[in-house]
Formats: sequence, C-alpha cells, structure tokens
Amino acid sequence: LNQSEFLLSFPCIKPSQNKLIKDIEIEVNSSEYNKILDQIHLAYKKAPYYSEFMPIVENIFNPNIKSIADLAAKSVVAISEYLELQVQFKYSSVDFKETKGLDKADRLIEITKSLNSNNYINAIGGLDLYGKTYFGERDVKLEFLEPCLNEYPQFHKDFTSGLSIIDVIMFNGKNKTNQLLSNYSLV
Repeated sequence: LNQSEFLLSFPCIKPSQNKLIKDIEIEVNSSEYNKILDQIHLAYKKAPYYSEFMPIVENIFNPNIKSIADLAAKSVVAISEYLELQVQFKYSSVDFKETKGLDKADRLIEITKSLNSNNYINAIGGLDLYGKTYFGERDVKLEFLEPCLNEYPQFHKDFTSGLSIIDVIMFNGKNKTNQLLSNYSLV
C-alpha cells in the first residue's frame, strides 16, 4: 500500500490463543473489516490483472464469513479454483475428528496415515515446530516446502518478495502465477 509493505489484520470478537481457529469469530460488521477491501483496491487498482482478479477477492471477503478458519479456507479454495488447481480439500476438524486432542505432530502423523500416505509436506515455517526424526520414527517422511520467490514486475523499482498470493496474481495473472508456484524445493 503506497509502495510499502502493509499488513492486513482482521478484527476478531474476543480472540484468544486458547481458542481453536474455527472458534475465533471475525467482526464482519466493523469498519476495520470493511476497510480491508478498500485497502486492497487502493493497493492494486492499477495492477495489470486487477479487473480479472478483484471480483474473486471481493467474493472471499463477503460478510457471510464467520470465523478466521472460514476465511482462511474460503480464500485457499477460491484461489485454487481461480488458478484451476486440481485439489481435494479436507478439513481436520470435520474429516479427522478422531485426531482432536492429539499433540500437533502426532495429529499430522495420524492424518497422514489415515490418508494411506507415509509422506507429509509442511510449509517451511514448520521447521521450528516439527522434527524429521520424530516423524521418521513413526514411519512418516517429513519434508518442508521452500518456495523460490522469483522477482516479477511490481509498481515500484525495488521488488518486495513474499507479500501475498494477492500480490502475485494481481501482477502476473493465472498462467504466470501457476509457473511461479511450480518453482519450489523440498527440504
């Protein structure tokens, strides 16, 4: 926003680190929530793929969203559909209820096994949370997805890496974004 990094934050009703993400409600009627779309509009209205992608963003941030989990799920599904990715989504709180209450790592291991797999790929941020040895001792290979964030044209001269998928799509469109997403390594 204004050629600087800008963190979007969502107003929540009584947030707590002791609540499950599915139980943290978004305050969709607040002026803060309503400003989010305006901020995205201001940031990207001159981007090359704004008119194509902004309706998707507007649909994601509709007032029917109840929780942070709903917003996160809806955004991932909507962007995956826009990019025409062939993905089957499952929700741990719905599809793997029997794992509730397990330690985070044990829960992921059990979910992986219940899907008849022995390989789990986590985002690179999980390096500090999960150990390959712990997973390996339980017959699950743990890998971390490390994206290679290639530069692409933005409004300003200096490229700002890792902003958001919204930034990537607004400047690259569907085809180029899919190319960029295929550039990663597993560590």
